[in-house]
Amino acid sequence: MAAAIISLAIPGSLDQAGAIDLNARKDDAQTVNILASCAKLSNVQFELNVLNLDKIRRLFPGMEEMEIFYDRCQI
Repeated sequence: MAAAIISLAIPGSLDQAGAIDLNARKDDAQTVNILASCAKLSNVQFELNVLNLDKIRRLFPGMEEMEIFYDRCQI
C-alpha cells in the first residue's frame, strides 16, 4: 500500500523540483517516513500518514503549517 501512496503523493512536486530520488524510506504501521532529494532541492524529509483507505496526510517534520491532505478520486 505504501508504494502506491508514494507514487500518488509525489507527482505534483515533479514539475517544480525535477526528478526525485528516494534516499531512505521507513514504514511504521500507518506512517511512511521518506528522505528524498532532487536536482533543485537538497534532502527533504517528509511523512505520509494513511488516515483511511481514501485519505492520506503529507507532513514535513517541524513544519506543521505545510500539512496537506490527499483524497483518493472515485472513478
